[in-house]
Amino acid sequence: MSSCHSDDDEEDVTYYTNFGYFEGNVDDSYVYICNTKDDRDRIGMSFREYYNELEIVTWGVRFNPSPSSSSFLRITLCSLHRGDYLMKKTLSEVRHEPLVNKLVSSAVDYEVKCDGESVLYGPKKEKPFLVRITDVRYDPRDKTYESLVEGYMNGVLYNRENPSDSIVFDHVRFGFH
Repeated sequence: MSSCHSDDDEEDVTYYTNFGYFEGNVDDSYVYICNTKDDRDRIGMSFREYYNELEIVTWGVRFNPSPSSSSFLRITLCSLHRGDYLMKKTLSEVRHEPLVNKLVSSAVDYEVKCDGESVLYGPKKEKPFLVRITDVRYDPRDKTYESLVEGYMNGVLYNRENPSDSIVFDHVRFGFH
């Protein structure tokens, strides 16, 4: 479990909405982001869909919020399970596919917004972005029955307009609810 939360057994309703961390290297910078009691939405934005027994989770990380700029990493995991996801598409690419493809296409993108302009980064098909889920568990104290997910990621996301511009994610650990 993340060091952002106590390990005691007392009932804490905010625990589930607070759970979230992101730690590792993004380009040349070490990044550590953790949800807190006062700022619960840095990690999360979790949205879940269910198709029969298939759980699809979309979640994200908000970086460096300021009045004039913001950055968001968004990831969709199809058929949530422990193991590797080799992502070759952005969320917007998957969004325009037929439903049958959406159910099997995990995706990742990174969006930078600054002064009304937006730049989208995503993986290349020939260089997939790796997300490895190491733990999926359902806490019996959680009344929503949504899973706690932890893992790590490595890879490069490329500017969709200028492929020579990229962002590297290296040895990034994460967890979300």
